Amino acid sequence: MQAIDQYDKGLDVQCSDAGVNSILCANRAHVNLLLGNFRNAYHDGLAALRHNDQNIKVRCVALRCAAVRYAALCSAGMHSSSSGLCAVPHAPA
Repeated sequence: MQAIDQYDKGLDVQCSDAGVNSILCANRAHVNLLLGNFRNAYHDGLAALRHNDQNIKVRCVALRCAAVRYAALCSAGMHSSSSGLCAVPHAPA
């Protein structure tokens, strides 16, 4: 969490350079992704794009965060729907 705290401090400065803020958000997104904080990673990726959508690294990180979050949501949905189907008694034919 130390890295995330450092990126938070950098963003708290509210630098006027959109490129710097974009990299800080993208790097924080990457750390959140590594830690399994997919929702935070996704939102940081979007924030990075808002600051500078022309940076290729930012686009890649944001896309990776979105893809992993989507996969995690789909996996959780598949798990809950399949366990729900097992709990529902079959209707008589």
